[in-house]
Amino acid sequence: MYVLLLERLILMEEKIMQKNKLSIIRILSFPINILLIISLFAGCCANTATKYQPVEQPHLYWKDIDVTVTNVDKRHWFAETHWYEVTVYVHSDKYDLDGSYTEKGSGIFGCPDSWQYERGDIVKAKLYSWVMDSTGEVIKREINKVY
Repeated sequence: MYVLLLERLILMEEKIMQKNKLSIIRILSFPINILLIISLFAGCCANTATKYQPVEQPHLYWKDIDVTVTNVDKRHWFAETHWYEVTVYVHSDKYDLDGSYTEKGSGIFGCPDSWQYERGDIVKAKLYSWVMDSTGEVIKREINKVY
């Protein structure tokens, strides 16, 4: 009889020990998981071996220049109101550039100012230049607007 009681006590102690082991494992597993997650994020974000160097982009500069009108295409029609369309073709001798600019208008006061331009007139225009600042190299130039 003592042997049976002793065996039961031993079994109960083993069960208690197993429960304690499981609770200890559960208690320790939470901080370990947190540390693993933190180390993963730190490992992903700490890559400083390669530094990003942006590629230089050209900057836009503009200025007013004098251009010569080479041709003017004027259109006027009436469809319930007056409609105007003027395309001015210009040339810059200084920059050897050609350009065109179209203006539209409608209504009794909608006639564009460029309607009065004639071939050979010298007018103002806006010159756009894209320049690499480090070298001063002009990438592109265009006549953007005639006024």
